[in-house]
Amino acid sequence: MDYKNDTILEFVPNVIFPTMMDKITFIKNDSFHKPVEYIEGKSTAFMKMTASKPVSVYKKPFGSKWVNFPIFGYDKRVKMNDTILYGNKEFSRFKTIQGKVLTIFYIKKTDTILPYSLNKIADKDYKGRLERIDSYDKEKDIFTTLVLVPRKKISDDGKELFSFNQKLNSVLNKIENQKSK
Repeated sequence: MDYKNDTILEFVPNVIFPTMMDKITFIKNDSFHKPVEYIEGKSTAFMKMTASKPVSVYKKPFGSKWVNFPIFGYDKRVKMNDTILYGNKEFSRFKTIQGKVLTIFYIKKTDTILPYSLNKIADKDYKGRLERIDSYDKEKDIFTTLVLVPRKKISDDGKELFSFNQKLNSVLNKIENQKSK
């Protein structure tokens, strides 16, 4: 997946050969549009990709699975001291306890808004981005960690498609301005 501002492009891999891409899906505002074939999509205008009726990403039957899970016990959460992980990233933390399961949530303090989130309510309340969740089930003695790892660089395919659409929009705007004169 690549994103720019509030637009996400999901490059959906082939099920049999995961290193080969089959489709490109346009995602915006928690909705996706009918995917286009990968080869065709590399030179497709976003306006063509959005011609189909948008559908909730939580109902998407292919590619990455989107979940909108509530944080159980959020209303009874306990604030914890801030911590530093990975050498230099500062996180706000809170914990919840549900039965025999202790869960700690780590929110990266940032004003950078991504077009996706593990939990938008926690992001808003803590003015950051929920990036890590540690859970420990005391009864089953199982520890799990979920980490959101944003990439530092956009893929070549994403860069090419965003650039193509930016140039296309520039040309269309010039044409539109000339018509209005």
